[in-house]
Amino acid sequence: MGLGAICSPAFADEASDELEALRKQHQELREFCLTLLKGQKFDELNLPNGDSFKDVTITMILEDKVIFKHSDGDSVFDINEPPKEWASLATVPEDVVKKHVPAPMSDDERPTFRKPAPEISEAIVVIEGDAGVGTGFMVKSDDKLYLYTAAHVLSGNKRLKVKLRSGREIRSFGKFEASEGADLVRIEVTEEVDDALKLGSSSGQARQGLGIYAAGNAGGGGTVGFEQGTVQGIGAESIEINAEVIQGNSGGPIIDSDTHEVLGLVTHLVAARKDQWAKETRYSDIRRFGCRLDREWKWKELPIGKFLKEGQTLKEVSDLNELIVIAIQPKEWDDPNLRNFEDHMVVKEIRSLQDWISKKKYSGTGVSDADQKKRFISLLDGIRSTSRHQIRNFKHGNFVWFHREMAKQSILLRKELIKSCDEAIESIR
Repeated sequence: MGLGAICSPAFADEASDELEALRKQHQELREFCLTLLKGQKFDELNLPNGDSFKDVTITMILEDKVIFKHSDGDSVFDINEPPKEWASLATVPEDVVKKHVPAPMSDDERPTFRKPAPEISEAIVVIEGDAGVGTGFMVKSDDKLYLYTAAHVLSGNKRLKVKLRSGREIRSFGKFEASEGADLVRIEVTEEVDDALKLGSSSGQARQGLGIYAAGNAGGGGTVGFEQGTVQGIGAESIEINAEVIQGNSGGPIIDSDTHEVLGLVTHLVAARKDQWAKETRYSDIRRFGCRLDREWKWKELPIGKFLKEGQTLKEVSDLNELIVIAIQPKEWDDPNLRNFEDHMVVKEIRSLQDWISKKKYSGTGVSDADQKKRFISLLDGIRSTSRHQIRNFKHGNFVWFHREMAKQSILLRKELIKSCDEAIESIR
């Protein structure tokens, strides 16, 4: 970006804080503007991919998508790839960025990286489930041995395998605990293992610019590797890193590159933002996060079977949410994602309607608009009935923190989706 050097570290910190505050203000303004867009009408919207829509009404603003009606039906676009008509939203001026962003670290300021010893790798495990794969690691704490991983790595699975890098499967476990405040669980291990990691000081060891390694089962390939990086940001519960972790690394340790103590646990990625707000900032790249382990957490003990059952119940709600989004958009009925749900009632109803239309067309009798509308309304009515039954029986008040938070988001989204169902039925009638 051709930025000038700022010599004083103290000034650099203040400047960064000032720029972050400015960006936060712009982000808050952007989010406020987006909430106002629900219900707004546009004569025309033109997406970056070339698609153009007439007589548009914005029906729903989700975290990463916008759902809207138009003259030909319903569609959706990525909130980070907005229509050209929205490109005029404000952004942080380039001269402000150049003024406040500190120069890159000098060679003397760069962190040093001490290669992890073999026993570090031996303490990391691969977790395989019927619904996904991830990473975990052994920790020795208070004379007990624990397996740490992300809650979402276990959630939704019915069967699990925990394997050391040597191929040995860990089978003997004691109490299961879930964090009250993070995507984090731990399980007591009641059999001997040769190697375990040590947690960083609970008083807070992570700091901006600290060198780290993020280890794990990258890509779900069943192997353990290390990605080098630095700490990009620190919060009360979370840590942001730039080590290039991907799917499969979830649940793996974030390790101090010097002491090899565990500072955090990989939890999630945030997609790169392509809007004007993120231009020429680190927010225009994929961002990677973990929960901090250099602090104390409150734990809730429960049977692991109960935890897994909570995750399966939550997945059923999440699956129906995903299918409702597709169901109200007939153009999306051939979405490849539907192949993962062929046994679901909603998909069976969609396939039945598609088959009926196809048979009518090829029989020579044709399909009238009235008949198609009637069948489509019947499909949406069935979805609404299924949704009411599911939510009525969705008892999540005693779930662990991670599942409660996911449940709140799922229910909020469901309310918006059912509104869209209602609006779609009304527009058809």
